[in-house]
Amino acid sequence: MFASFAGEFIDVRVDPENQSLHPDKAIGYPAGNALAEAARVRGLNGITYPSVRHQGGTCLAALFPHAVQSVAQGGVHRMR
Repeated sequence: MFASFAGEFIDVRVDPENQSLHPDKAIGYPAGNALAEAARVRGLNGITYPSVRHQGGTCLAALFPHAVQSVAQGGVHRMR
């Protein structure tokens, strides 16, 4: 699927020391959940953060359905 994202997002890529990026799940998950709740309270549409799987990649977490727009089907792959 391809999509566009609209609105204002918190960008933790500029803060590599942000606790939500901590590799220890016991630290990272609670911090990430708190960050998401703070973003929702501020009316922000999501969070932008660095990819763990793809060095230099970027991920988005949309916190509201209206943040995801212009959804279209991408390539189709069939496995037999």
